[in-house]
Parts: sequence; C-alpha cells; structure tokens
Amino acid sequence: MSPYIDIHTHRLGTPCDDTISVYSLRLGKENPDDIPRPMWAGVHPWDCDTVGLEAIGRLSDMAIDGIGEIGLDRTRGDLALQRLFLDGQLAVAAERDMPVALHAVRTSEEVIAAVRKSGVDRGRVTLHGFAGGKELAARYLGEGYMLSVGWRTLASQRGREAVASIPDGRLFAETDTEGDIREVYGGIAAVRGCGVEELRDMIYDTYRRLFGRLSNIDV
Repeated sequence: MSPYIDIHTHRLGTPCDDTISVYSLRLGKENPDDIPRPMWAGVHPWDCDTVGLEAIGRLSDMAIDGIGEIGLDRTRGDLALQRLFLDGQLAVAAERDMPVALHAVRTSEEVIAAVRKSGVDRGRVTLHGFAGGKELAARYLGEGYMLSVGWRTLASQRGREAVASIPDGRLFAETDTEGDIREVYGGIAAVRGCGVEELRDMIYDTYRRLFGRLSNIDV
C-alpha cells in the first residue's frame, strides 16, 4: 500500500512506517542539521525582516530537496522586501532545478508573475496551504501548479468545493502546524467521493513526479 504523504509540515514527530513527511525548514530560524530529510528549506516571508539576504546564498549548496516555503504575504511584513527574497530564492530553484513550495496570502497575481519570470518549472510548483475557492484554484492550476490542502481548506464549503475540483495528479495533503495526516486524507476522500487507499496511491504518484529527479529521495 502506498504511504501517506504529508507534503508540508513544520512539526517533528516520531517517524511512521506508513508516512513520508516533508519538513518545511524556516531558513535562518532553524538548524538544518536537526531536520531529517526529505526537507524543504527557504526564508519564510514572515522572516524576511529578521533574516539577512545573504541567507539566500546558502540555498545554492544546501542538502535539501526543495525550495520553500517562500512567497509573499500582504497581511504581514514588508512586501517589497519579501519580493527581493522571493525572486532570489526562485532563481536558486531554477538554477538547481528544484521543486518549489509557495506561500501566497492575498498576493496570487504577484506570486504568479514572479514564478513566470524566474524560469522555474511550473509543473513542479506547489501552492502550500491553499484555502481559496474554485476560481482561485483554477487560476493556479492554469499555471501548472499543484495545490496542497489541509484542515483549513476542508473547514469551509468553498474550500471543499475547490478540493473536489482539483484534478487527480495535482493534489497534495498537508498538516502544516496541526492535525493528523490520516484525518486530512479522510476528509479529502469524503469530499472527492473516493476511498482513502485510492487517494494514497494518487498522491504518492504525484509525490514521485515532484521529487523523482532527485537521487537522494526514496521514491
């Protein structure tokens, strides 16, 4: 049976044989030596005012599996500074041909424009913590992105409608900072009218496509 994939988590827990958790390290705030792989790493938009731009250079040779979470958040911090960090980190992702995990709060068009300009493979971009409706989901899907959802998405009717509309192969599940990935899968399966085992197979196949170019990932 395929493992559960938690594509984005900020919590370290006891490893489970049936789950692959991809930790999201906040570069400049956490020590990567303390984090098991697979692992995203990047300067979170909330940290841009306390982490120097030189941190971006560390991403060029860090032993990581993807760049993220990076992005823009209009509700917190200096947006112009966040754009500097986003552009720099996308440039590293393009150079290293790595997957990207995006954080976008009230900044969808700005983030989309930055990704387009960067040359990053848009088919390997995941919008983390998606919590919008079907129209916004369609906008991101039209760019080639994958969408990662959790309990916050499933808590609203518009979120559940969006989850039901995401095509197979473009969907991930996550816990972020709370919840159990098995329960998230159960909620997604109920919304999509499929079995949890079917969902596990589908998301695992998507995970393999996202990370499969990296020799250190067990896929």
